Amino acid sequence: MLGFFYFNKDAPFENLRKFSSLWLKENEYYEDHYDFMDNKFYFAIQEGAETPEEVRREIEEKLEEEKENPSFLHSAYLTAKWVLKDTVLANKIFRYFEDLPEDNYKISAYITYLKDKGIDKVTSYLKEKKIDYFIKDFRYYAYLKFFYPVPEIHKAIEYIKERKKEGFVWLPEIGSLIRILFNRKEWDKVKMLIEMEKEIVNDPIKFRKHSAFSRFPPRTNNILEALKEMKNGLYSVLAGFYLRTNKLDSSYFYVKKIVEGKRFEEIDPGILGLFAKSAWKNKKTEKAVKAYSYLVYYYGHTEYEDTLKSILGKDYEEKIDKIKKEIMSKLKKVSDFELTLIDGSKFKYEENKGKIVVLNFWATWCGPCKAEIPELNELVEKFKESKDVIFLAITDEDKEPVQNFLKKQKFLYKLAINGRELGREFKVNAFPTHFIVDKKGRIVFKQIGYLKGTGERLKDKIEELLKINQ
Repeated sequence: MLGFFYFNKDAPFENLRKFSSLWLKENEYYEDHYDFMDNKFYFAIQEGAETPEEVRREIEEKLEEEKENPSFLHSAYLTAKWVLKDTVLANKIFRYFEDLPEDNYKISAYITYLKDKGIDKVTSYLKEKKIDYFIKDFRYYAYLKFFYPVPEIHKAIEYIKERKKEGFVWLPEIGSLIRILFNRKEWDKVKMLIEMEKEIVNDPIKFRKHSAFSRFPPRTNNILEALKEMKNGLYSVLAGFYLRTNKLDSSYFYVKKIVEGKRFEEIDPGILGLFAKSAWKNKKTEKAVKAYSYLVYYYGHTEYEDTLKSILGKDYEEKIDKIKKEIMSKLKKVSDFELTLIDGSKFKYEENKGKIVVLNFWATWCGPCKAEIPELNELVEKFKESKDVIFLAITDEDKEPVQNFLKKQKFLYKLAINGRELGREFKVNAFPTHFIVDKKGRIVFKQIGYLKGTGERLKDKIEELLKINQ
């Protein structure tokens, strides 16, 4: 795929139009070839060149003509699933595969279908079919067969060693095994895998191989940023490893590399927690207190409050009030934004200044997002009499999937659609992510991912803000 490898090879690789043009050029040479059509449609929608409705229509018009072409069916199915998020269209396309002979396209589509049924279904299928792990769609799941239903550590290590001999170990394969070995405290094996990971991250050719093989499109649109992200992942593993093995100087050295130059409210709370522990163990009390304070009072990780109390000791309340005021004084304010709500009306932040705005970035396909909705509905009910609190849920999706979702699940937040740009502005990298904007427009709370007691955590912060005389 000329277009695909252009996108991954030439740094910086932010020119999506060039990717699309190369994809179209390649199709001139191979008329029945539709590989990566899903990526082409993804970029077209991102750039506003086509609407989801136009893409849907293109696929449906071509479906009868190409119903025996596995390349078309495969990319059309992926487009319906992950670009359009249209389950009805995806199921319609999937049924055409039933009459076709089994090949890699059909197997790939079937794996995508099984993802919704659970990882155990995928791994069972991989074992049954003895699938070629060098095929991208399958490699992503192939190594998981060593971890489900019971971890087979020896086999997983042998698998990774074999891949190394062949010249390509994939970072997620190493990472999954490191996490298990961490919990088992098998430090010699962890150290061996860390060395492998270092080798990949520090070798430009091996890193390019990893980058080309990784999930598409990448989270960042610049190869240098992607490399930095990978290195930070390695540094976090090293920092955790050295902290657990009591090599405290080394632990602090690596975690400091990740957080240097960043505002604490922009650091992933998992990394910030690692920094706080490492700083405290290395007797860097001021840095530890600051990190723990952000974890408790900005990210809502109240499990660190006892540690913070033990560090601050006497006159805790007085000290923590001073720290909280300092945190509040440094928080960024949100810029004005405008969103389209599902009923077609507009939400304009400018018209709601002076109120507490609770934001939830979510998706209809996101399991943890769906799991927390009952808690969020209770939250809306609790504050329904308050004119000073607004609850707003933002999805990247368009109107149709959200409407279909609401037929099965009630969601009491105001629902905004096509909110991708705002997600970028807020640097949202995972769903769900929650923010609370106070009456002065400051982002005073952030939670990444689903945590037990999310509703209670949000409630406590809202009540605290309502008590403050701003």
